[in-house]
Amino acid sequence: MSPDLRLRIISGLVLAPLSASLIIGGGWFFGLFMLAGLVPALYEWAKMVEDTPNQYKMFALGAFYIALTFGSYVFLRFGFDQGTWLALAIILCVWSSDIGAYFVGKKFGGPKLAPLISPKKTWSGFGGAVFFSGIAMMILAAIGPYLAKYFNTDLDIDPSDVWIVFVIGCLMGGVGQAGDLLISALKRRKGAKDAGQLIPGHGGILDRIDSLMLVSLVFTLVMVALL
Repeated sequence: MSPDLRLRIISGLVLAPLSASLIIGGGWFFGLFMLAGLVPALYEWAKMVEDTPNQYKMFALGAFYIALTFGSYVFLRFGFDQGTWLALAIILCVWSSDIGAYFVGKKFGGPKLAPLISPKKTWSGFGGAVFFSGIAMMILAAIGPYLAKYFNTDLDIDPSDVWIVFVIGCLMGGVGQAGDLLISALKRRKGAKDAGQLIPGHGGILDRIDSLMLVSLVFTLVMVALL
């Protein structure tokens, strides 16, 4: 195991339970959780568009994108009776997607997905992200009833509709990869490897939540349509 991967795993093991606790806590706990992501995300975006053409326009667009995606996640948490479960589930889904993309891409390699933006990403990794995300969503739907004593997990899903859950999960996996490429394109334009150095092994906050941001927006829209 490489030192970088070991550091990523350790950081994940620390951040995962902390994030889950703040999401479940709601109220001021959740507010601090969002603020801890929002402020550095805006700062990192500002640094990446610094000294670039149309710097202020780029920052304004970035601030709008960040506010829209963070706002979507807040609405997901508080706008549904099942908000706690949905907010937790989508993070677990995105993490599964990232794991699938990393290990499948590393194992099989193959044609590059977007070589000019992110040279290490492959189509096999994209497939892994989509598949793992779909499977994760199915698993989460299956264990939801067992967690109902802690928070509302009733999504009114008929067992015969499990394929819909899988398709939604796969869609989120693809959306997450698009969100990742969006931030990667900005980093490529700046000539930076990472958006920041806030999280050991992961870079900046934008490096950690690039997929989650766009997924939060799209997943919230899907939930509004379905629920």
